[in-house]
Amino acid sequence: MAEAASAATWAERRAGERSMWVSDDLFDAPLVKIVHRLVAALPHYRADYDTEASSDVLHLKHEWKLDELGENPAMRAIRDPIVAAVEQRYGQYQPELKRVHANDQAFGDILTAHTDLQPGVTAIYYVNDAWEQAWDGETLFYAGGEAVTAVAPRPGRVILFPADLVHRSGAPSRVCRTTRRTIAFKFKTATPVP
Repeated sequence: MAEAASAATWAERRAGERSMWVSDDLFDAPLVKIVHRLVAALPHYRADYDTEASSDVLHLKHEWKLDELGENPAMRAIRDPIVAAVEQRYGQYQPELKRVHANDQAFGDILTAHTDLQPGVTAIYYVNDAWEQAWDGETLFYAGGEAVTAVAPRPGRVILFPADLVHRSGAPSRVCRTTRRTIAFKFKTATPVP
């Protein structure tokens, strides 16, 4: 699996002085379709929120138990290359996978800027097997209190970033015919990632 992560093309994006890494070729289209069908069929529950200030606005989530994640071949097929990519990019910080959950967001959902597990690294996998530009749903990254970078939710795209980088999921537009689905892989690190 390390070969898949190293063979992928990674583009650096910046949010102020911070780097994030985006790949559009870590997974092939047939696997993207399989994972999309799998995640769309999973039960999602209102749980979790972005910040204490938005704690009354719960999001639709599906949480995996880490010890059961490898039981499904499709989930194993995306988990292993993502873990390998995080190891390659952030190995010196000793990343350890601590949480994996799916997010399901619809037009009108309230999503706020937040950070993730700290110190740590987050990997977001964009689940939808089709996405149109008019559907919006970009992930916004902030620096100095202002959104400075947007990453579109392209099918099968993966983005890696320091977990303390302020970010916000974008809800899909009114013309979107589906929900915006992602899987978040959250890693704890031994020290903060610059």
